[in-house]
Amino acid sequence: MPAYVIFIRERTLDPSELAAYAKAAGPSLEGPPIKFLAAYGRH
Repeated sequence: MPAYVIFIRERTLDPSELAAYAKAAGPSLEGPPIKFLAAYGRH
């Protein structure tokens, strides 16, 4: 089943919160293959 996600980050207010998010988000990328259709800038 196709799914689409749009992620927008304008600025980081608390770098430690962003690091905690990155650690928790990593496992969500496991499983079926993911195809990134577009990316802009550093993520």
